[in-house]
Amino acid sequence: MQWHTDGQFSIGNYTFQAEVEVVQKFADDGGIFLDMTTNQPIARVLGKHSPIKSEGDGSPYTLQATDIITSTLVTNNKMSIRTFHTKLISPNLPSDSEEVTFKAYIANAYDMLVNHRQSVDISIGSIPAKITRLDGQPISHQIVFKSVPYSKKWEINTLVGEICWLISLAVGNLVAVACLETESNDGIVEVDVRYPNVFLRSMFPLFDIDSKSGLIKLLSALSSFRRHNICGFLSHLAHLLLLARNSQYPQIRTLLLANFLEVIRFHQGMNYVNSSQMKLEDDNFEWRCGLNAGKRATFRQLLKDFCDMHKITTGLDVDCCVNIRNEIMHTGKLKGSFEDGYQRCLWLHEFCDRIVMALLDWDTVQGHYYRIDDPSPNGSTAKIKFER
Repeated sequence: MQWHTDGQFSIGNYTFQAEVEVVQKFADDGGIFLDMTTNQPIARVLGKHSPIKSEGDGSPYTLQATDIITSTLVTNNKMSIRTFHTKLISPNLPSDSEEVTFKAYIANAYDMLVNHRQSVDISIGSIPAKITRLDGQPISHQIVFKSVPYSKKWEINTLVGEICWLISLAVGNLVAVACLETESNDGIVEVDVRYPNVFLRSMFPLFDIDSKSGLIKLLSALSSFRRHNICGFLSHLAHLLLLARNSQYPQIRTLLLANFLEVIRFHQGMNYVNSSQMKLEDDNFEWRCGLNAGKRATFRQLLKDFCDMHKITTGLDVDCCVNIRNEIMHTGKLKGSFEDGYQRCLWLHEFCDRIVMALLDWDTVQGHYYRIDDPSPNGSTAKIKFER
């Protein structure tokens, strides 16, 4: 993807006139590249780490302050600047009430709608959207939100982020926004270009979202966790699961899953703190009242309370979870043979998957999933219905 602008720019206290091509590249040395052409001496700014930005209005876009990762002199009057995030803003932005179209280009969702080249219309809450599979790589899909007031741009930005991590959880890849464009009657008025991590790919999906029905089920979970006000908490858990899913080493995977359980412990303890049943003392939780007043709440107790609260009972073995967590955290390894340790790691991973699915109310939409501890997670026999 590529955009053009020109005008006056500055790096530190040096100002110069230039034409700029903003180019998005995906490779080992990829990023967002600002290829600049100017008639003024430019070598003096090489190596400077001050942000580059437009001075005054550019044409057709103003370049917002952008951090410089590296800069390379191509010729005496050409320089290439590498960054990971930049924004281009039109001088003629729409009013807050004006209806615009938001187009989000997402990368790395290769397994979504594989057999559906046509667009799929969905509704997320009260916001209609259309998802289209693209032929490009790594930018794989486009999500379009039409006739939305410009004032809702931050809400759309948040919503797209939530969609991406939900899809990440489903397909096992780190799915992220590569570009978000805002289009009014005057054309594209705002461009937010990002460099997503396109190298984190797993062969182990959690959900099947190749079909339209599977995708709709997944996106319907958005309203569930928004209703429970656990977006940040759940997205952090999903990210840990994604990292664990992409780890080839059982010890590293188990450490990430132990971290997952620690997030659960702290979240449950803070729920009690917020309801005045506990107090937080040096990262530990103590009961304020009841038979256990003054006593420290154990990891086992908080994990069990969390599972009871969310009615997670199928395959529940809190003692096994705690034992695996203690082994990897206290000794840096798992007991027994490599095969035994690996199977216990997969068991814990499947249990953590179930926690996230319970938080997504995956059973209420009659959702299915692939067990991580099944030898063939992509096979039809591995897809089972989720039950708490």
